[in-house]
Amino acid sequence: MLVPVILAGGSGTRLWPVSRELHPKQFLRFGSDISFFQQSILRAGSLSEEKPIVMASEDHRFLVAEQLRELGVEAHIILEPCGRNTAPSIAVASAYLSESLNAPNAVMVVMASDHVMEDVNPLQVAVNALASEVVGESIGVLGVQPDHPATGYGYIQCGEAFESRHCELWSVERFIEKPPVELASELIKDPGYAWNSGMFVATGDTFLQLFSRYCPDILQACVGALEGASRDLDFLRLDQSGFTQCRSDSFDYAVMEPLSAAADGVGILMARIDNGWSDAGSWSALAATQPPTGDSNVLLGHGEVVCEQTRDSVIHSSGRLIATLGVNNLLIADTGDALLVAERSCEQEIKTVVQRLRQHNVGVTREHVRVHRPWGFYETLDDAVGFKVKRLCVHPGERLSLQKHEHRAEHWIVVSGVATTQIGGDTHEFGANESVFVPCGVPHALINQGAEDLVVIEVQTGSRLSEDDIVRLDDPYHRS
Repeated sequence: MLVPVILAGGSGTRLWPVSRELHPKQFLRFGSDISFFQQSILRAGSLSEEKPIVMASEDHRFLVAEQLRELGVEAHIILEPCGRNTAPSIAVASAYLSESLNAPNAVMVVMASDHVMEDVNPLQVAVNALASEVVGESIGVLGVQPDHPATGYGYIQCGEAFESRHCELWSVERFIEKPPVELASELIKDPGYAWNSGMFVATGDTFLQLFSRYCPDILQACVGALEGASRDLDFLRLDQSGFTQCRSDSFDYAVMEPLSAAADGVGILMARIDNGWSDAGSWSALAATQPPTGDSNVLLGHGEVVCEQTRDSVIHSSGRLIATLGVNNLLIADTGDALLVAERSCEQEIKTVVQRLRQHNVGVTREHVRVHRPWGFYETLDDAVGFKVKRLCVHPGERLSLQKHEHRAEHWIVVSGVATTQIGGDTHEFGANESVFVPCGVPHALINQGAEDLVVIEVQTGSRLSEDDIVRLDDPYHRS
């Protein structure tokens, strides 16, 4: 029994302004019809027919559910109330596999939700090889053949090689975390080193034993959060107070590094994959997954880009035309409400820019102009003192909560579809080019009972137009 575990809780700040807290890179579609998260779910399906365990952030729960629905895939979705890095996520998944699914001896394949692979076949071979060898307390890791001195990846020093039933495997001597470029340049010359992909293979019971040995405090907090978890729709919500008390740490730091240093008989095995793997963790890493133009530029997004006398640049347009002239080695990313221009050599410092922006403008780091909701999405078209204009898209069979506002009135104009409205005690239907007024303080709901998307222009007027002026009276999505 092989159970994929998808870690989907990251924020992807190095890909700002396209990746944001409420819609991070794993749920974006870069040059593809499906997101990185959906690609990882499909890879998991190629490895096992078992339902995957998805560890996700509370803030992303409806994105996860919607993107799983698009694929027609069911999963065990466990929601983390706050970010605590990969070690607690894997600890929760291990305990869930053992206690809730009653399968402690099943083999877990831990995978990130935001990685890119050109070919899934080498992954299948490597996972099968490790799954057949990880008995007792041994654990497997997937290493990647390095092709450049990357400083954003950890490295694995390989030991003795041996043949398994599926492919060649290696013992692991040690882990080297994100070396400087000088050391990375030396490591890639030695065939005995590989990038650490962050993908691990072991039984659920082995993961629990390793946590108990090297970070029992993390395991105790995670088991407590799981015991206090509650079921909500298709989600399992971890107990907030218990999980918040858990310290934040990566699985590499908390378990793998002390394990490799201990040399106490616990085996670490590595299978090497060479399949175009990338963690797409930076603009350059993402650009490397796309074909360049004749001038070594990489153009991303769906907007138009015109380059003249421009070389070695990465340019992303979310809609607006971008024209460049006489520039080289630039990173340009435009999303309509934010524009980033940087030298490519500085891209690792984007996190610093995001941290500074959070101090002054939380909105532009947290969410896009298009904000996804469980019923669909909305886009802010105009926003000034006293009024705001939005475009709402309500998917078939969905509805906004029954709610009221203390400080604003709303005017709905139907663009397409049929809107069923509840305003006060009255229910009516409105078609294209029809409108309805919602007075301040009156309970109301907007419902799409049709078979196509309902598109509505919403004009808000009043003294306070923020999202916190919503009093939900009845919400099918259980939001507070």
